[in-house]
Amino acid sequence: MRLNRSFKILLQFQHAPVDDERLSDNRLISLMIDLQENLWMGTMGHGLNRYEPKTGIFTTYINGTNGMTSLIDREGRFWAGGNEGLFQLDLENRQHVHYTTENGIPNRSLIGIIEDKQGFIWLATAGGVA
Repeated sequence: MRLNRSFKILLQFQHAPVDDERLSDNRLISLMIDLQENLWMGTMGHGLNRYEPKTGIFTTYINGTNGMTSLIDREGRFWAGGNEGLFQLDLENRQHVHYTTENGIPNRSLIGIIEDKQGFIWLATAGGVA
């Protein structure tokens, strides 16, 4: 939901199965706003959604992944994680690099992502911290 305080209007966004430019799932577990003021939403089963307020369009990334959490690091790289590991997203080309236990992550199920003062990315997983 979004509140327009000037007009006192409350907008609500819901999933529409036949519309690819709408929210991919109503069950959200994470929210983040980027530098362009786009709203990013992690869902419980249908990936990561970006809502662009200027156009009103939703874009889905990594559809089918559950429990997305995300971070934009100091170099502007977009990271997302969920029950399938860690993803580094290339937003312009809608591609990603996928990291799993084969790349050294303790567990495929990511719970949180943060960046420390030195620029290191830390991952909270169901199998420990990396």
